[in-house]
Parts: sequence; C-alpha cells; structure tokens
Amino acid sequence: MRTITLRFCSDKHELHYFNSKKQGELDFAIVQNGVVIPIEVKSGKNYERHNALSNVLNVSNYDIFEAYVLCNDNLSVKGNRIYLPIYMLMFIHSHPKPKKQIYTLDLTELK
Repeated sequence: MRTITLRFCSDKHELHYFNSKKQGELDFAIVQNGVVIPIEVKSGKNYERHNALSNVLNVSNYDIFEAYVLCNDNLSVKGNRIYLPIYMLMFIHSHPKPKKQIYTLDLTELK
C-alpha cells in the first residue's frame, strides 16, 4: 500500500493517496472528525461505478463507514456513498474534536 500526504487549505487538512494491489486506487482519503473518508472524483456520466471505493468500503478492518464521490451531478446519497457536485469540494473541512467541557450551574438564586 502506498500513501502520500499533502496539505491544503488553511485548516491543514491532510490529503492522502491510497493504492493497493488488492483493493485498487482511491483518488484521495481524508481524516474528518477522527474518521477516514475516501474521496473519488468522477467527471464522466458513469460516476456511480467505482470498484476501488467499493472494495475499500467492504473491508471491515478499515472502519470506513461512508465515502464522498465528487461528480458532475446533483447532491444525492446512495447507501454509504455521498455524491456531491464537484463545486462542493470547498465545503469539505476538517473539524477538530471538541474538547471535553465541564458545565457548572449557579443555583444560588434559588431558595
């Protein structure tokens, strides 16, 4: 398996490239909220055909539960694949996990 790490955008989102003889090649993989999300980019009408993506989603050890497919069609969801128009790439951001918060209530006014 070969991976390449790149940084893009101001939020230091890391892009990974995945290539395996067994599963195939993914265009990109990102980590979003601590979860790996594969991304495929399809420009043709046959955007629902993505063998490598299906192979990777079927490997239970990878714990990958959904994927993004950027295409020239409208927004849709089919199973665990989210199809996004290519222009929506700008809305894919990494968000750090929120820090554990401790809440306190001031009940001094209750008598």
